[in-house]
Amino acid sequence: MSLATRLEPGLNCLRDFSAILVAAQIGKDVNTAALWGFFFLLIEVTQKSASSLAEIIDMLDEISHDILIFREYEWIFVANPDLEDALVTAMIDMIKFWAQMIKHIRRTPTVRLMLSITFRDSLKTTRQQLQKQTERIKARAQALALRQRSQVETWAQLEKLEQLRLDSEGAPSLPASSTEENMSADLPFTNLTIPRNPNFVGRVEVLQSLRQALDHVSGQPQLRSWTLHGMPGVGKTSVAVEYAHTQIQQGVEVVLWINSERAIDFDLSFSSIAASMGLTGADQNGDHLKNRQLVMKWLQRTKHDWLVVFDNVENPTLLNVCWPSGPHGSILVTSRNDMPHGPNEGTTRIDPFTATEGLEYLLRIISRKTYDKEERDSALSLCQEPEVAGYPLHLNILGAKIRGLNKSISRYLNQFRQNPGGTLKQSARITNPQYPKSVATVWSEAFSNFEREDNSEDVLSLLGVLSCVAAQDIPASFFVPGLEEGTPSLNFCSDEETFDEALLPLLNFSVVQRDGDTGSLSLHRVAQERFLEWLGRDKAFETFRSAAKIVNAAFPKQAKGMGLRNEWRACNIAVSHVLALSACYRKHRWAPVFPGDYETFIDLIKSCGWFLMERGSWREFKDLFVTAEMVCDDKESLAWAHILNTASLVESERGHAAQARPLIERALEIRQRCLPPDDMDLSDAYNNFGFMLLVESPDANTMREAARYFDMARQLDEKNPNGSKVLHVRYLNMGKAHVILGDYAEGERLYEIGREYSEKTYGKGTHFVGRYCYLLGDLRLRQRKYDEAKPLLERCIEIQVKENQTHPIVSATRMKLASIAMATGRVEQAMFIGAGSCQGNLRVECRREG
Repeated sequence: MSLATRLEPGLNCLRDFSAILVAAQIGKDVNTAALWGFFFLLIEVTQKSASSLAEIIDMLDEISHDILIFREYEWIFVANPDLEDALVTAMIDMIKFWAQMIKHIRRTPTVRLMLSITFRDSLKTTRQQLQKQTERIKARAQALALRQRSQVETWAQLEKLEQLRLDSEGAPSLPASSTEENMSADLPFTNLTIPRNPNFVGRVEVLQSLRQALDHVSGQPQLRSWTLHGMPGVGKTSVAVEYAHTQIQQGVEVVLWINSERAIDFDLSFSSIAASMGLTGADQNGDHLKNRQLVMKWLQRTKHDWLVVFDNVENPTLLNVCWPSGPHGSILVTSRNDMPHGPNEGTTRIDPFTATEGLEYLLRIISRKTYDKEERDSALSLCQEPEVAGYPLHLNILGAKIRGLNKSISRYLNQFRQNPGGTLKQSARITNPQYPKSVATVWSEAFSNFEREDNSEDVLSLLGVLSCVAAQDIPASFFVPGLEEGTPSLNFCSDEETFDEALLPLLNFSVVQRDGDTGSLSLHRVAQERFLEWLGRDKAFETFRSAAKIVNAAFPKQAKGMGLRNEWRACNIAVSHVLALSACYRKHRWAPVFPGDYETFIDLIKSCGWFLMERGSWREFKDLFVTAEMVCDDKESLAWAHILNTASLVESERGHAAQARPLIERALEIRQRCLPPDDMDLSDAYNNFGFMLLVESPDANTMREAARYFDMARQLDEKNPNGSKVLHVRYLNMGKAHVILGDYAEGERLYEIGREYSEKTYGKGTHFVGRYCYLLGDLRLRQRKYDEAKPLLERCIEIQVKENQTHPIVSATRMKLASIAMATGRVEQAMFIGAGSCQGNLRVECRREG
């Protein structure tokens, strides 16, 4: 991960000089000195040595982590001066180190600095000292926190026991002075400072479900709870804010908003609420545990209706110690995690906006009086861009930029398409209380959660693989034991339990979804893009190669000219993921680190390319071929010859003989040089060369040459044990050459032999029988035997539509049926049939023979 990426979270609050001055003014002298010392050191090191800078950043990583922990124990330090003194001592040591290093760097040349033993030893020694000091401080802080928590819990238990004793003796409950007085609060009350979003749109069903789940029913006191979960930036907080404001409008007297991202946020929220509500005994000096207990006790005992919102819960276990109770309350939780939160009653997943909702939201943010059709269409296209995908966070940034720049939406759309990532960077001038964080920060925080898992390597590796393939319908069958051999990053495939353990956090945090019926996985395309960015280029390349290995293992293999017809089901399941891998590579264009880095991916392209040729998916094949040209460095290899051979077939099928000839000539040249003379890959190349000649010219000499190549292929096949599986192709092609030569009887005889081989090998009703019906129907059409031609061609369509209704042979066959209708005087029927054929994908037979 780049140094800039690692620095960003730690320096996010210091984006300008004024922020640094504020930090210095409100902090202690020691904090200010440490802050300025770090900046001076950072500047000096950056000027001298990038490698030394990396070591400084490593140290900063450790210190930043410890400082975050100290912030959570801030109340402990206030109550225990000796512990605070120990922390100050550690920071003074840090300042001394800054000063020593700045002095050393300023008098040391660049080259010597990079190799300086003094510099590196000082780094090592200081890091070790600071680690030892901070570990001691953390241990003491944790012990003190545990003791105070135990005291509070003990106090609560004793209070309960005393109340039970009074109840059993028939004595009155605790005196009114100790209950009513403690129950007093300044009402109505809310600490919700986030204003209602004036641009709020949609979410009608979600809000309705919240009303049904959480709204108070008169005369039916009952604690109610619900969770909104979803991916980062999808609008969970915005929905919660909208619901909270509606509750205030409806007269709910107490609405509490608890910031819940970290433990310290919990504590600060409860302390602020206790003080602001005027609860008796609220501690103004930061006794967070006491303040939390006061708030929870008030919620438990009050008869006023209340709503508590726990916003952005990262760690569900935190709710276990602060889940309010009381029959007059409702609790709403927002979280990326869809695991149960407290004794929760249910959850609702928040998804990105639909196209209509996204359009309305974007136009509201841009806030213009009118929009013409072009602008509305451009806005809709912007909402549907893959990098935006209806995410409210993304739309908020884009809408604010368009409004601020006063640009036309159509012009901004073009700008966005040229640089989506740069356009989505949030400007410091764009502020929205609903979405206070940048896109990068929101996603970085989400992915950082997975680094805390015990099996974090497996979790991150699995998400990396899922980010390289198609976003939808990822079969669980892809992840089979054995794939991890030789690829440690695929350890999550070693067994089902390990896979489930790696998948569970991704499901819990709503990054990945699992279909309950099929078990297939899916995730949003935005999540895929953001995760690969977060990983960094090198790690992303590693996950790409892992993904290629997984998909290649699932994709049926094509070799020696054998068809994949019997494997079409498996091919159809995997093909979208191959194409997604291809697109992923073309976007990132990773350079290979070692020879053979792309060997598995090229092997996958070989088989998938052949399948696309068989299916007639020529456009998809063309995209895959472009990728193959980029990743296959060895243009003399048999792998490249295989890809060229398939490409020549595609061009011949399209009727582009001029494009097919150089491809098949090159493929044949490589195979003749590298393969033994009886290899079946040679017979495949001979067949495809002959097929190119069929397309190239209908003259007699060319047809005889084509028949000769088909016969060469046939002879090789008959010598090979597996050759019978492709003999039907040779006979059908030879028959076609003889028909064009005018030898109809020989052509029909060869057609029948081809049909027999195809039915014997693949059964009746397959694509090959469909091609036989097409060829024989064409022969009958040439002979003007329309009554015999028509049922053959109709049978061809019947068979082909079952396998692939968009295959070009379907259009070609319909055109021939239109020709029959025209020849027999049924003009209207001919026009109807012709109009139903697919335009632009006609096979060469239609183009040449009309």
